Amino acid sequence: MRFNLRLLIIRTEVYFIIVFLGKKIYSKIPLSSRTKYQIKSIIEAILQVENLLIRSEDSFDSYMSSLGRNSIEEGKNRIAIDIQCLTKATYFRGIGRYTMSLVKALASRNEDSDFILYLTNNGKIGNLQLVINEVQSWKLSNVEVSVFNVLLGKKYVNRYEAVENLTRHLEDRELTHILIPSNFEHPQDVIYIDVKAFRNVGVIIHDLIPLHYSEHLLPLKEQKKRYYNRLTYALQAKQIFTNSLFTKEDFVRSTGRKNRVENIGGAGFYPNKPDSHKNFGLRMGILCIGAETYHKNIPNLIHAYSQIDPDIRKSDPLVIIGIKDKSKITELHGIAEEFNAKIDLHEFVDDETLEDLYANSKLIVVPSFIEGLSMPIFEAWSFATPVIASQKTVMAEIIANDFMTFDPYSKSDLSNLISIMITDSELWEKEKERILQKRNDFSWDKVATMMDAWVRPG
Repeated sequence: MRFNLRLLIIRTEVYFIIVFLGKKIYSKIPLSSRTKYQIKSIIEAILQVENLLIRSEDSFDSYMSSLGRNSIEEGKNRIAIDIQCLTKATYFRGIGRYTMSLVKALASRNEDSDFILYLTNNGKIGNLQLVINEVQSWKLSNVEVSVFNVLLGKKYVNRYEAVENLTRHLEDRELTHILIPSNFEHPQDVIYIDVKAFRNVGVIIHDLIPLHYSEHLLPLKEQKKRYYNRLTYALQAKQIFTNSLFTKEDFVRSTGRKNRVENIGGAGFYPNKPDSHKNFGLRMGILCIGAETYHKNIPNLIHAYSQIDPDIRKSDPLVIIGIKDKSKITELHGIAEEFNAKIDLHEFVDDETLEDLYANSKLIVVPSFIEGLSMPIFEAWSFATPVIASQKTVMAEIIANDFMTFDPYSKSDLSNLISIMITDSELWEKEKERILQKRNDFSWDKVATMMDAWVRPG
């Protein structure tokens, strides 16, 4: 037993050295993120990383001592929400924004309930302070952030022991509900609970895109195994929530589960600002919030944009946010240069810059083949900015205007619609007025209301 434990510790140290310290080396090598992920997955498979020990890479002491309340009021709902992945880049992505907006709405709507946003002290602190600052800005006394110690004074614990420790910690809080808002995010970095130990666990499913594009998103056997393990885990939950009717139907069709699967929808992220509702003449440019993954369909967007009249391209440049893979950036610039089309590619921008882009862009394009919800639509609508998006997807469900959708596989279809919307001021203003009314159908309070039966049963 002692010999096996020593081997496990050695494998753990090798993994941390190769993967974590090795990032400093191979991050400078011009490889695609997919290739780097494949390298990491191969290392994990060789070292059997699923059975590795857990250790903390940062000191959480100050957070653990300053967070959390000791007293528990009798008769109150106590709802724990797993925010472990929000210390990663997820915080800045759609799932992060969705999670924080939903939690705020739930806590505001249920002032007589306590909400515990929990994470563990394994791995890195990451964006924890940003999460804490945002929660504090809400000024809601019924919300706390808690860091649970899964190491319990040890240098290492194995992954199964970490799950047991976290489960025990949560059991001690006498919880009435647990919500897991990001079932598939960072599966190797978070510690999961034993779902069967609690009577009321809810899981939010944002999409099942990897199932439909496994060739691109789950190219390795280990990745497929991990994804299906997470899907099986979600199916153990008492309640499944989805962020759109499209996702609900996809989930039911893909898993066969029909009971206790409820669509709660989604909403926007920015406040409605009347002074930002600029008219057609004060707008300029086309904006896309995307990523380098295949289903985002960015190459087709660039091809379509390149077919637009050069004079129009000059007055309305294409800006794409969310491309962080250096090799993909080179590839996309290559596509644009082939057709003499100038584009601006950015990895991430801060909230102030993003708001400015939404408020001043003439058109938002969502070219994806598939999405779970498509947050950019709601974000754009907060600034009364028209959006065009792919047909027969959740985007069409939200936009509810056939004229504003296109065939994502047809470059000419997309190109024609872009040209119309950035040159026809009358049509543009008409769509602006429509979405000023349409967006009222979506609010976080309405999303939180859809969870009333789960939060307040009976």
